[in-house]
Amino acid sequence: MPHDRSILVNFVYCHPVGHTIEALHYCHGYRRVDPSLRVAVALSADTPTELATLCPYIESVFPIDVDVFAAEAEGDSLETVPTGWTWVVDDDRGHQAPQRAAFSAC
Repeated sequence: MPHDRSILVNFVYCHPVGHTIEALHYCHGYRRVDPSLRVAVALSADTPTELATLCPYIESVFPIDVDVFAAEAEGDSLETVPTGWTWVVDDDRGHQAPQRAAFSAC
């Protein structure tokens, strides 16, 4: 497989550590499917992003300082993340009103 393929796992969803661990599992799964894939993750800066730096299968970690529950939250906040990824995946729960309401007090 080509070595120029990459994936950004966008998990700027909510800051509890469980979501960080879930994002790391996603990254691990993508890397297991394609060991040559460059894997990076975007996480809320309010979560323990240093956990991702301990994962040898993650090339880059992008802590995003954002209120994920503001109406315009994610779009502008990702401007610090480099572009040009082969794929960008995210967690659909971050776009669901009931989920956003459940974490609005976080």
